[in-house]
Amino acid sequence: MDSFATKNAPAEPVDSAHVAPDGQPVDNALLSQTFIDDVCLTQPLPAQWAGLAAAALPKRLLQRLLIALTVCTISFAASHRVFAYIDWPLIVLPLLLVLALWLGMVPLQLRHCRYVLRQRDFIYCHGLLWRKADLLPLRRVQHVTVSQGAIQKLFDLATLELYSAGSSGAEIKLADITHHEAMVLSELLSALIPQDEPPLAAVTSSVTPPSAEQRHVD
Repeated sequence: MDSFATKNAPAEPVDSAHVAPDGQPVDNALLSQTFIDDVCLTQPLPAQWAGLAAAALPKRLLQRLLIALTVCTISFAASHRVFAYIDWPLIVLPLLLVLALWLGMVPLQLRHCRYVLRQRDFIYCHGLLWRKADLLPLRRVQHVTVSQGAIQKLFDLATLELYSAGSSGAEIKLADITHHEAMVLSELLSALIPQDEPPLAAVTSSVTPPSAEQRHVD
């Protein structure tokens, strides 16, 4: 992501998401680092911010349980003879404690995931121990994709990915929102992405037909 810096913006009506902690307007396309730290990460959510779907909690819990079950099954199958000489309470109890902590982090992570789509940028805040705010100006967005995994289909969830020109992967990956919301956001983003390509009429008019001499030579 580009580094955030303060940028002077023309005087125009702004909503609460455009106002820095000092009360000064902040440009929509390039926010200050102070705004990201003090508003996006610590202040109460503005009304226009949205969180992940309610079904994201059971989906992620199920996903982690399946991962834990798969790891335990593979480990037992690979070294079942070694397990015959192990004191099970000394192994199972710590593993259950780790699993409980791992599952208990899910609702805390979901509470800190929020996003907002505006006319010129998309902001996605996430992270539990390491908080992060990703801002992607729409002028850099090249295309948007909506995908569904096997577990996401069970809960009618989807993942929205935003790609920018020249990036090797998705700049923003918004997972576990409702499929309907992902499709709506995809359509809104497609409508808000600036279209810099010239119209077809301008392209065709710039192409001059070959002269009679050139056609004769050919």
